[in-house]
Amino acid sequence: MILLARHGETDHNVAPARMQGWVDPPLNDRGREQALVLADAVAGERVVALYASHLRRARETAAIVGERLGLEVALDERLAESRRGEWE
Repeated sequence: MILLARHGETDHNVAPARMQGWVDPPLNDRGREQALVLADAVAGERVVALYASHLRRARETAAIVGERLGLEVALDERLAESRRGEWE
């Protein structure tokens, strides 16, 4: 089974929402809380590997989950959102 989760909230994806693409904001306090909830939600699953994009919001979310599960995060740039140029 593969579980997919989106990164936690950043200040760029709350109103007024902006196109993030490769802009690299950190999680905000709510995003960190969301990552903790996710970590608790998957704690009972048999997670054996944890992957995230290299973008800060994804790394930070995965690190919070990984700490709870005792897993290191493998970073893979191919998991990042696409670049959106001037829209970012």
